[in-house]
Amino acid sequence: GALTALTPNIGELARFTHVDPAKLDDVVELRKAAQQLVERLAPQWLLVTRGNLGMALFGPDAPDGIAVEASGDGEVTDVTGAGDTAAAVFALALAARCDPAQAMVLANAAAGVVVMENGAAVCAPNELASALAKAPAAVRLAHSERRA
Repeated sequence: GALTALTPNIGELARFTHVDPAKLDDVVELRKAAQQLVERLAPQWLLVTRGNLGMALFGPDAPDGIAVEASGDGEVTDVTGAGDTAAAVFALALAARCDPAQAMVLANAAAGVVVMENGAAVCAPNELASALAKAPAAVRLAHSERRA
């Protein structure tokens, strides 16, 4: 069957596309690398986790990318498991027939919860509901965005 989604982090995207990770701070370079990976592996959706920059989603409805700012209250404590959380929530939301941009927002909110705790944390349903109430919305990936 077809590959529904890939969820690399920014470092993995750099390795898969042989691009200097520092170049992927630039949205134009991020978009090029994402499109290269989509052409090579043909996932329906490519969700790139970008650390403190949040996430970017590429797919048939968003070839130029949709982004969401990082979610979470306060200082990041530990990123252990954040990518796994994002991948799991994104996959579950897609399986539940969620709009892919909304699935990204859900994944981002859940990852924002787990990075606030030490070690491999979980995001309980009530924590996700609370995080979603404050979650940033998905927007088109800006042409001039750069890592601060």
